Amino acid sequence: MRLTKDKATKVPIWVKFFNVPFEYWDSDGLSHIASVVGIPLFMDQLTEKGSRVSFARVCVEVEATSTLPLMFKVSCEEEDVVVKVEYQGLPPKCEHCMVFGHDTTKCVKTEVAALIKIQKETENNPDPGWETIKAKGKRKVGDSNMPTVSESHVEPEEDVLQNLEVG
Repeated sequence: MRLTKDKATKVPIWVKFFNVPFEYWDSDGLSHIASVVGIPLFMDQLTEKGSRVSFARVCVEVEATSTLPLMFKVSCEEEDVVVKVEYQGLPPKCEHCMVFGHDTTKCVKTEVAALIKIQKETENNPDPGWETIKAKGKRKVGDSNMPTVSESHVEPEEDVLQNLEVG
């Protein structure tokens, strides 16, 4: 059994619609209005009964690829009425992956892509103040061609201080 995490490309959310014309205040009219945002699933009880008319509340399935309007116009008796929209419980959406569940600023794929871009830029355009040095190989132990510092040239700090005081 292999566990996998499905990409959340669609989520159901509650949406409030304000300033809904009275002519649209039935299941067909509210379904038409909610279709601007996504696929209408169902209304809450107060909206269904018409007990609260200050706003309509509809559960709508929205896709991560869609843009969610904050307002839109509806024609009503030769007039355009602006319906305002408020989204409740909208999860974070990644514009890079086009999924719900994480924000674009916290997207791992975006961060990796940015790091790869920086790496390619530095490889193609090295900084003129820096010089790339490549190792030519390893020195074998006991190789006499490499100069070494003999212990006779190194003086302890105390001896140096004593020589300065005497001199």
